[in-house]
Amino acid sequence: MATTCDYIRNGKIQVLEDISDGILSIPSAFVGLFKGDNVGKKMVKIADEI
Repeated sequence: MATTCDYIRNGKIQVLEDISDGILSIPSAFVGLFKGDNVGKKMVKIADEI
């Protein structure tokens, strides 16, 4: 795990995030996981940080 974190910090590995906005996007985001539509980690942002 430490090696992986070092690779990310040094830019040897890039973290990819696929972010959908809003609670209404949850169903399509979920279906997209099974269809292979996402790239990297699939997340749904339901609110801005408080």
